[in-house]
Amino acid sequence: MSSIVQKKNGIDQKLSPEYFNIIFRYLPTNRDLYSCSLVNRYWANCAIPILWESPFKINNVYNLFPKVVQVYLTFIQTEKLHNDSLVNRPLYDYPSFLKELPFDRFLNSAIANNYPEILIIELFKILSMHFVKLRRFDLSQLHLSFDNLITHKVLPQLLDNSSIFIRLSYLNCTYHLDVEEAQQTLKAKIFNALAICCHNIRNIKATVWCKDETIALANLIYSQKWLKKFSLVNSNESASFSIQSLQSQAGSLNNLTFKNMHNDINLNKSLSNRAKFKPTTIQLNDKAIYSLLQCNKITKLKFKHCKGLNRIPIKCNYTFPNLTYLEYSYGNDNIYDAAPPIEILSNIVKTNGKTIENIIFDWHSRNPPECTQLIENVAECTINLEYLKTPLYTLEQLALILQTQNHLKNLDIYIGNGINPYCALFLFINMPINNLKNSIIQLYFDGCQDHRPKFDQLKQVFEQIFYKNYQINNFVLRQHCWPNLLKRENEKLVNHFPSLKINMKERRSRYSLKSDILPDKYNELVAFFDNLLKIKPDNIWAMIQRGTIYFNMNYYIKSLDDLNAFLKIDPNNPCALRQRGETLYMMKKYEHSLADLNRSLKIQPDNIWALRLRGIVYCNKKEFEKSLEDLNKSLELAPNDAIALYSRGATYLNLNEYEKSLDDLNKSLELEPNNAMALNNRGATYLKMNEHEKSLLDLNKSLILASNNANSPTKSWRMLLHNEKI
Repeated sequence: MSSIVQKKNGIDQKLSPEYFNIIFRYLPTNRDLYSCSLVNRYWANCAIPILWESPFKINNVYNLFPKVVQVYLTFIQTEKLHNDSLVNRPLYDYPSFLKELPFDRFLNSAIANNYPEILIIELFKILSMHFVKLRRFDLSQLHLSFDNLITHKVLPQLLDNSSIFIRLSYLNCTYHLDVEEAQQTLKAKIFNALAICCHNIRNIKATVWCKDETIALANLIYSQKWLKKFSLVNSNESASFSIQSLQSQAGSLNNLTFKNMHNDINLNKSLSNRAKFKPTTIQLNDKAIYSLLQCNKITKLKFKHCKGLNRIPIKCNYTFPNLTYLEYSYGNDNIYDAAPPIEILSNIVKTNGKTIENIIFDWHSRNPPECTQLIENVAECTINLEYLKTPLYTLEQLALILQTQNHLKNLDIYIGNGINPYCALFLFINMPINNLKNSIIQLYFDGCQDHRPKFDQLKQVFEQIFYKNYQINNFVLRQHCWPNLLKRENEKLVNHFPSLKINMKERRSRYSLKSDILPDKYNELVAFFDNLLKIKPDNIWAMIQRGTIYFNMNYYIKSLDDLNAFLKIDPNNPCALRQRGETLYMMKKYEHSLADLNRSLKIQPDNIWALRLRGIVYCNKKEFEKSLEDLNKSLELAPNDAIALYSRGATYLNLNEYEKSLDDLNKSLELEPNNAMALNNRGATYLKMNEHEKSLLDLNKSLILASNNANSPTKSWRMLLHNEKI
């Protein structure tokens, strides 16, 4: 391995060209690569070949660059062809570096320089003379050529230089031209020419529209030794013959995509697709389907914006023994899929559930389709699912996914209009997902519905989600505008819960702005879990969720019954132990509460909710040092936890550390200005500090906020304040 020693600022640097090659290929943009080429000659020798492998590309987008073609022109030595032909050769053999050729950008760059047809043909010869070996040949934007007449004349000349294509590994030939007869002849010529000289293409993307094209494409497929990826784009029924040829690649083909086969012009425009589009639908005959089913190495199967899948036979045995990735997507927020192919997708999931790891179902329907069977197959047949994106239209469907898919790393759910958002969010409390720390959970709520959240209610739900499921690092809430939730309240929620992200899209609502009343939703959830437990009495997930709902409704006996039943089946579950410990605390059974919390924290020592609660229990038991220890640790993990702050303030108050108590209580009230307990504790602290006016203000406000609580401690503190004044 060759190396070079460079001295700069007295520092010796030894790096071989191989290392520079690896480093430079990781640079994000061509601009960075160009900057490296200006450092010194050695760096330039390493950077220039990489930079000129794809000279028409910037940030992964092909562009028009007339100067690139001008540089290539300097290598033509015949004065008759160009007046500037005798200029000195550049320092580098730029043409020899070329690996990626977007033909329309190359041709348009030459036309922009006013080069005649004969000169463009000579440029092709230069590429051959300099032993160019293309990896990628892109004809997807051929319809954007400045002069289609020149295109039809010079492209066959390029194909005649067959040595350029012998190492081709990627071909994109998905263009449509305005002149159909010319297109058919040209595209068939392209496929046939490449079939002769290219036998190592790994990835083909093609569009076919007539018999000649599909026969030529089939020949190209047959001629390949090891085709791995094939994409059929915007093609009509004639493509079936080409699909049949894929059987010849059964031993290597692992990625199959069908794309943009629909008849919605508006959808094509909304996709920002520059490729020329013709209305069509996916149409595969029986022979084509049979050939696909012989390709047993397929790992990825994608249907992107394709109509007509419902016409494909449903009863076929769609078995792909190695399938790990299944995708069906159609439409967007404004373009709807009237009839998603539920049955065929359900069939594929059921047949291949043991191997599927990624499922993307991304359709947009005005009226919710009946997809319960599909969701049941996803829940019950897939055993290694890591990524799931799907719309869900009932609470039962969401519960089914959350109960069964505990290995998920990425869950992306569209919550349909039929699901109340509070009920949906409550199901994420005590989640059974095993790998929450590295998981991403995304929920998309359509705000165009009759459910309007309030900040305090959302905060209560998210507090339980994040503090009970303490490992959640990435929870994304995407929604159309909920009018009652203002932008500043969004920001407040995100600041309070660092793992929460809220992406709101403004859209005028057609519904009333009435907010939901949370207790009504508790009743709805109780009824929902009652039904689950009637169907399956030993459903422990339903038990703990109903126990949590009963706790939130202050039905502590019922909550305890559910949690006891759960812990008989799973005695060491930290979530159930923590929840039962909280229920027992509310019933003032502090010793029993402490026993459950100790067991829970032994299994999950950093659980914020359990640490905070045990700190509160210790405070009630007057074990203030232990209380302080737990609350300190809890606040290290969640510094903006208002409850932990006012609880620690109460502990400091009992320890007669009034300044520290006041600091915590002030912070707590900055987060929750109307928290009755925090106001009560601060009023008591002011009283101990002999600041009677401030104490009275806080205690009066606390008493008003807690007016429905007959056992509020505020009355006792205010009575004490009154006595002290006397």
